This record gives sequence, structure tokens and C-alpha cells, in this order.
Amino acid sequence: MKISIIIPVFNVKEYLKDCVDSALKVHAEKEILLIDDGSTDGSGELCDALCEAHEEVVAVHQKNGGLSAARNTGIRRSTGDFLMFLDADDFIDPAETDAMVHGLLPETQVAMGLYKNYYAAQEKSEPESCEAFLQISGMVPMEQFLQAIPADGQSCYMIACRFWLRREFLLEHALFFLPGIYHEDEEWTHRLLCAAQSIQVFHQYFYYYRQAREGAITSSVTSKHLKDGFQIIERTERLMSLSEDPARTRYLRQRVANIYMNSMIHVYCLPAQEREGILRQLKEYQKLCIPYLPGKVGKAAGLCVRLVGLHLTCRFLHKAWRLKKREGKE
Repeated sequence: MKISIIIPVFNVKEYLKDCVDSALKVHAEKEILLIDDGSTDGSGELCDALCEAHEEVVAVHQKNGGLSAARNTGIRRSTGDFLMFLDADDFIDPAETDAMVHGLLPETQVAMGLYKNYYAAQEKSEPESCEAFLQISGMVPMEQFLQAIPADGQSCYMIACRFWLRREFLLEHALFFLPGIYHEDEEWTHRLLCAAQSIQVFHQYFYYYRQAREGAITSSVTSKHLKDGFQIIERTERLMSLSEDPARTRYLRQRVANIYMNSMIHVYCLPAQEREGILRQLKEYQKLCIPYLPGKVGKAAGLCVRLVGLHLTCRFLHKAWRLKKREGKE
């Protein structure tokens, strides 16, 4: 069993060697694909040096196209039976990864494992907070999997790096990443969950997800973040229109509502001239998403929209978010 470890690289020289070293310690047969996405900080040269030093490492250079484009290049260049994605500022646990490789079943098309949040400043790591993943294990029908895990966006994060895919399955269903958007993991996992009939669930904490890195793409909100969220809502709506599986439809509708809720909270982060366009799009998707807003806050927001309207509700949500954020820093 050979695994392809796909590592997009863009200006992460400080972290890249530790990331690759963790992958090199995996005993299973492997290839490590470093996709240099137009780095300007010396990361590309480091990719070449690591390639020269280790026969399992392959360095590929391309013009900057973003995370999705780099992952797609890795998919096309891969030769492994299974593919996994590793961000260059993160790292993996070799022993836990090997345990997953050895546990893969012949019929497995998609597998998933667990991750720990890693805080470099404190030199500590913490297991992810989703208890639902610990209640299911082994080969699970997708319907059962989606019924077991919450879709509230507050736990059980569906990051692409937790999933392993058999290469033949990925290519058959064209599970490439949509280039040029933020939240590419959201869009990709929605298609993955619709394509797979079952999933093998492992309880190995094989992935270490670096938190609070300065310069990470998730550290700020722009109008493009929110517009890309609406694009994902639209694409997921098309997926749901083709699905006859109630479990998938229910899960995806809740996921879409969570993206909508995120836009409601953050629209007032934007300058006034950018805000109006986002508010118009929120109005466009209001009937589709408001009834499925997650949790108690979502239900309260839905009631607030009916009483005082969408704009005022967005203001209230934004102020509450800022207050909570400020309290968290004190």
C-alpha cells in the first residue's frame, strides 16, 4: 500500500522542514509531493534541497495559483494507492499515520482520522473537540456517518487534511479542488460526502494542525471570503437538487446554513461600499438558509430576522461576536 502525501508550499520556509521530516518518518511506502506554488521566500529552493536529499520527495514548481491549484497539481502527479493532504505549516504523527495505513481495508474508498490543535508558543497540543467522531469507528455507511456528526460548524470540522482518498475513487468522481476560492475545503468535502457510499473512521490523532500562525489565510475576513461562501452555497444547492438521500440533504443544508450564518456575522466587518453587495446576496439566499441556522443562536437569529429584518439582525450578531472576541482576549 503506497500513500501519496501532497504538500502545497507557499512562503512557509520556517515550517517546511519540520513538516517534511514528520512525513519522512512514516514507515509505509510513500511519496512526498512538494508543490511549490510560486514561493518567494526561499521555500522553493528548500523543496529542491529536500528532493535531492530524500528519494521519496518530489519537488514540483508552478506559478502561484493558490492552495486548490497546488493540491490539484499534487493529485495529477501522484502515483499512490491513497492520497492525503498535508499543509506545509502543519505536521503528522508518523506512528499514528502508519497505524492508519495498516488498518485500511481493501474495500475502503475514503477514510478519515483525527487531529490535534498545535500551539507552538505554548509547545502544547490539544485533541479536537468533536466527541461524535469517537462514537463511530470502522467502516460506516455514509448515511449513518452524517446522522452521527453535527453540522453546526462549531465542532467536527471537515478539513480536507483529515480525509484519505483512494486515488482511483478520487479520479472517477473528479474530486479536484475548486481553484481561486477561500473555504475550498467546504466546497470539496460537500462533493466528497455526496460521492462516497461509506467511510472508514479511524480514531488515530495523526494530524497536527498549527494554530494562530501569523499570516495564515484564515486570519482575516474580506468581501471575497463572503462572496466565495455564497458561491459554495449555490454549488451545494445544485448538489442537493441531484441527491435523493435525506441524510445527505439534511447535513448539507445545515452546512450551507452555517456558511450563511458566518456571512451574517461578518458582513459588518466590511467597508460600507462593499457591505451592500453582501447584504443583497444574504437577502437572496434568506429563504433557503434562515430556517436551518444552527443551534440556539441560529434559532434566535431567525426569529430576529422575522421581527426586525435582516440588516439589523446582522448588526446585532456582529456586535455580539465582537464582544465575545474581546472577552476572550481579556
